[in-house]
Amino acid sequence: MRRKQFGHGFNSTDDEPGEDYALLFEAETDLAWGVREGYAFDEPTVWLPKSACSISSSHSLKPGDAVSLWVPNWLAIEKGLV
Repeated sequence: MRRKQFGHGFNSTDDEPGEDYALLFEAETDLAWGVREGYAFDEPTVWLPKSACSISSSHSLKPGDAVSLWVPNWLAIEKGLV
């Protein structure tokens, strides 16, 4: 169950099971956050829709910043985070 921990993002999935993931911020669009799981240069950027996730930070993020994102389980599986 969503813990309403972050409050940044659209939080449209408050009633879905999900987890918090420690990720590296790469980029942002109006609709999604681009993140990576680690510092390896060959790791692809994973795009997570803001409509389904919540982010821990409200300050301006720079590429390489560590960030915590709440991601619903179905999306984490789809994007290969689990």
